[in-house]
Amino acid sequence: MSLQPQKQLNDLNSQAPQSHHPVGIREARTWFAGRSPNRIRLALNPVVQTAGFMEREYGMANITTRLGIGSRLAKPTPVVYLSDVMSFLDVLRPTNPRLAIGAELQALAGLRMTEDLRLTWDRVDLDHGLIEVSGNVKNASSTRVIPVCQRLLENLRELAWISHHEGPVVMSPRDCGYTDGDRSWINYSHRLKVEFKIWNPDIEWAPKDLLLQTLNR
Repeated sequence: MSLQPQKQLNDLNSQAPQSHHPVGIREARTWFAGRSPNRIRLALNPVVQTAGFMEREYGMANITTRLGIGSRLAKPTPVVYLSDVMSFLDVLRPTNPRLAIGAELQALAGLRMTEDLRLTWDRVDLDHGLIEVSGNVKNASSTRVIPVCQRLLENLRELAWISHHEGPVVMSPRDCGYTDGDRSWINYSHRLKVEFKIWNPDIEWAPKDLLLQTLNR
């Protein structure tokens, strides 16, 4: 025989850890101070969903209504169209093929920046068009094998011939990988940003916190 909802709630409350401390509206708003609306909504989204479920299923008061969190981001996340990506790559490749291959690996194969700059030629299968992401990765699920499109494969083959299939795939102007030095990632992203401004002088950058939320999705 199934338990009644109220009895289930009582049982759960009786099993809750003694150290549990309920958070009130005042405490929540103190935590909100200095944080962007987007960060607040994303951080408390699990709480909002749980409260909504309890309201629908058991008729309990929604404790998040008075917080004014909202159900949408305060600002829309940046939208990047594939046509714009391809246009940028078409401009970048003839003038800076080394930097272009890094941008292509990110845009056309979905590599994170750290994965992009750590990729070495021994992880690239030019015969079958595959890239292996392994070793020093973000987490276990980040280890994967990625099939690449024909455009990227042809550019990798061309660059591999120049690089003699040795070392990092993405090389800096100093003939070394961007993983050397404390500011390696900054140097790479700065060079890309310069090229973006050349391609489109009117381009506008998203705020840092909003851009991070988008890239980490």
